[in-house]
Amino acid sequence: FFGHEQYGIASNRPVSEDYHPGDEVLIADGVNSACAFVITAHDNARTVRVTDFDDPPAGWQLEYTRPLPVAENPDAPGFFPPGGAYLRKFNPVGTPRYYWGRVDHEWDIIQGTYGRRVIPRFADAIGCLAIDGQTGTTAKDLAQHHDVTRVITRHLIERYGDAALEWPWVVLNEPDLMSAYWRNRDWEELQRFYDYTSDAILRAFEECGYDSEKVQVGGLELGAIWGAQHLRLDDFLIHCSPNVDSDDALTLNAAYADPRLDGKRSERVERLCSANEGRGAPLDFLSIHTYGASHTAAGKLIQGKKRALEIDADYYAELPVVSHETVPTWRPVLDPGAGGMYLDNGYFVSWMADYQGRLLQQGTKDARYAYGGDLILMHWPGIVKNFEILNDTVREIQLADRIEVIPTQAFHVVNLLSTLRNDYRVFPLEQIGAHAVSGFAARTEEDLRIVIYAHNHEDTASRSGAEFEIGLRVSGLSGDRVDVREYRFDSLNNSCYGLARRHRALPDPEKRRIYTESEFQEIREHALLQVTANTEYPVDDDRGARITVTVAANGINFVIVDIP
Repeated sequence: FFGHEQYGIASNRPVSEDYHPGDEVLIADGVNSACAFVITAHDNARTVRVTDFDDPPAGWQLEYTRPLPVAENPDAPGFFPPGGAYLRKFNPVGTPRYYWGRVDHEWDIIQGTYGRRVIPRFADAIGCLAIDGQTGTTAKDLAQHHDVTRVITRHLIERYGDAALEWPWVVLNEPDLMSAYWRNRDWEELQRFYDYTSDAILRAFEECGYDSEKVQVGGLELGAIWGAQHLRLDDFLIHCSPNVDSDDALTLNAAYADPRLDGKRSERVERLCSANEGRGAPLDFLSIHTYGASHTAAGKLIQGKKRALEIDADYYAELPVVSHETVPTWRPVLDPGAGGMYLDNGYFVSWMADYQGRLLQQGTKDARYAYGGDLILMHWPGIVKNFEILNDTVREIQLADRIEVIPTQAFHVVNLLSTLRNDYRVFPLEQIGAHAVSGFAARTEEDLRIVIYAHNHEDTASRSGAEFEIGLRVSGLSGDRVDVREYRFDSLNNSCYGLARRHRALPDPEKRRIYTESEFQEIREHALLQVTANTEYPVDDDRGARITVTVAANGINFVIVDIP
């Protein structure tokens, strides 16, 4: 035993209370697994004798990979052994025990202290519930998985209250990358897993007094690495639809069909399935990971909605298709020229604008595509150090006596984009040579906010040097003149790109470089958001003003027109 106290398990608990002759058990070490049956359980010897089972070719990994911790880490509470092998109940299943210390510690900081919106993700079966003792697969017993999911969800709701209603509750993660995240490769089992998990989440909200119709539950967090035309979606979308019956997917909601869940299901699933002969599953959003060029990223979300509408235009008419992981590339960029995209050369931020602009373009053509949602920038754990080339919206600058955190271009652009309201006006998309040039605008109570961008998806080093002069006419103005404030983001404006190139040219490894105070102050000055132009335009007799904006290739201009 190790760490058992935190679960309320006594050190001297008799093994015969858990293991009985004839019980099926799972032997697992995190890499290998095998099933066997209990022959005898000896309390005095604290041993369990089981039937023969096959050993893995390389043997069992019985030893811990490093010494057991002797003191609790205050930043990561709890005692957990590194590695080792386990004997687990399989059939019948065991009784779940919970330790909340670590998750409470982390989420209290994220949600309680900083008020961040969380995206809970039940990506797969928890290791101790998994069919082979490892992550990336289904549960040995989906009814038990349903109960554990309900308990975890309820704990979070009770701890964080109404905030949990604002979170998108996700089921699964990149199951189309089957060797990594859905190792059993069984797509019908995936549909069953979604049914049990989504119902358990909704049931937990109902037990806490919430209307489960207001809960956002969905999936699949599709990896989608083979492009927009090869999304593994059809069988899942067919299954979730209450109106479509096809041999290509499970017909019935598996949680609704399981008599073990009688009296334990959510009212929402009961209503949906009872009205549709057992068919249908709640799907409040479809999530697809979008990496690559901006037109490719947007194309994946558009194609996802297109397939949903082709399968069931009624049920999926208002389905948001979102991306909870997106950047041009999540891989470390080895080419120093291409790496400029994450060093404020304008590529990353114009990529964002073009991505969003293309989705808005589709929404203007067909309003059913206007039910959008989150586009969440993917970050690696931790913060990028100095001028390393990795995707992030902030970076650490290391000084001799401290570490300072500064914003990147992406940080400023995301914050400015978040001020736009949902009543967008979308400009035509013009392809000028290799550059996509377009924009969009939205009103606030005080002003009109306009985004103009030019993006060349092949010019990751932003070497083009081209500029585009855009003429805009703003109507419905009062007074004689109108004030316009402009923020430019490109390789020269609101950018640390020049400094990054200079410092990266030095021989010291960037990750370990220590910056001087004067160097940091220069970096900080370039990193802080700066207004690049304040202009006053005359209002003509027709109560309008013509505004001229010059945008750089791989650049974005955020223009604020004060409306008296």
